[in-house]
Amino acid sequence: MSAWFPASVPTLVRRERASLAAALCAPVIALGGAIALNLCLYVLMGRDPVAVVYAMLLEPFLSWASFSEVLLKAGPLLLIAQGLAIGFRAKVFNIGAEGQFILGAIFASAIPVWFPQATGQWIWPAMLLLGAIGGAIWASLTAFWRVRLNANEILVSLMLSLVAAQLLNYLLLGPWKDPNGFNFPQSVMFQYDAMVPTLIAGTRVNVSFLITLVLSVAAWVFMQKSFIGYKLQVGGLAPRAAGYAGFREGWAIWLSLLIGGFAAGLQVLPKSPVRSASCSVRSRAAMVMRLSSSPISAACIQSASWSRRWSWLSSISAATMPWSRPACRSPPSVSSRAVCCSPT
Repeated sequence: MSAWFPASVPTLVRRERASLAAALCAPVIALGGAIALNLCLYVLMGRDPVAVVYAMLLEPFLSWASFSEVLLKAGPLLLIAQGLAIGFRAKVFNIGAEGQFILGAIFASAIPVWFPQATGQWIWPAMLLLGAIGGAIWASLTAFWRVRLNANEILVSLMLSLVAAQLLNYLLLGPWKDPNGFNFPQSVMFQYDAMVPTLIAGTRVNVSFLITLVLSVAAWVFMQKSFIGYKLQVGGLAPRAAGYAGFREGWAIWLSLLIGGFAAGLQVLPKSPVRSASCSVRSRAAMVMRLSSSPISAACIQSASWSRRWSWLSSISAATMPWSRPACRSPPSVSSRAVCCSPT
């Protein structure tokens, strides 16, 4: 046997920690592989790969208007990812963030739907809080089934997303349907005070982006510097050692799913498109639109004075992203306010 396996053959030993070079190169390699695979798919579809790379990787960063839209959509995705990553560290795989997001949108929309004439700066913070509570409540259903009935949290959370979408459809086609909405599956118009204040003038980036950054830092501190975060990580890396140390598995499942649902439901506030200085809207139009990123049924199209190239961006107001107030001093008219619609 020694002739076939000489002693000079190197053996692989697992590192206790990943090297700095591997930590830096791994994301780059993963991104490059994903780009190459996508380009191959587009080539098979008969698309120009150069045009695809330009539209997806270069064009969003060539103008301030495009980059501001990247920031607007990156904020909610970042916060939801932070909430899910905490659960992943504990080996609790929450795949139902979409459903938790929908329930957050329902809870947050209850204020402008039930109190359409309410005014005051308290509205959007209250919607923020209700959205987070709604997401956490929906995630608690998955935690209950996982802890009490030992159901797989992946399947339960994923199927609950479909239930949440149907629940929203029911509300928008029934109790919450706008009687003056020309039979569209949409709610009543949201008042101006339901909009999140704009952070950067001339864009739709709002203060929710700052909230996302603060909570992202808080998530890192929670996982790396707190004893609770340490227990979650130990439970994920060595479940038997965690049990021997007295760390309860059920407690970790509940906490991980509640944090993920809280983060998913937190990003549901209304936004509005950037308009001209006079906040004029050329026409009043609200229609249903299915978002390409998710079937969240809270979208509307509002026509505004934008160029044809960006007309589809100028009018999308959805609960899939935190909404922001228009860049103007005076409140807009009723025709330019946000509305919650169904994708069906």
